[in-house]
Amino acid sequence: MDEENNLNDIIITEKKYNIKTDKNNEMKLYLRNINNEKLSINLFSINQTPSKKYECKCNLAEFQRNRFFKIFNNIEEIIRELDNKVMKSVFMEETNLIIIDIQIGLTVINEILIEIKEKEKNKDEIINELKLENNKLKEKIEQLKNEYEDKLIKK
Repeated sequence: MDEENNLNDIIITEKKYNIKTDKNNEMKLYLRNINNEKLSINLFSINQTPSKKYECKCNLAEFQRNRFFKIFNNIEEIIRELDNKVMKSVFMEETNLIIIDIQIGLTVINEILIEIKEKEKNKDEIINELKLENNKLKEKIEQLKNEYEDKLIKK
């Protein structure tokens, strides 16, 4: 559910990562080439209910404003470059930034800041997410009850 996209967005390619933020929260991060012209970076919290959702969606020209990205000719090239860097990146929750260090050898030559904006969820999204979490908890309770009853029967 947290991985929903705008209905007008057609995902050309997607890369998925499990990362931790500077506050040690676990997040899923997606790099997506959308409609062959935009790069979407999406973050979804894993260990929070309701989850937080962050997004940065830019076209090639917007990324090329950063001097590091000027060398790339298309979104797919940027995704390949970020793919190599994203696991070493730091997501700063309080400032909504991903900090990507570009290294040559042992020297950091550039620090790229990508701003990620928190996306507001509508009431229905929050309710559905809480219902799903509630159903998971009910299933877990039922499973634990069954395990306990099985242990009693075996005694």
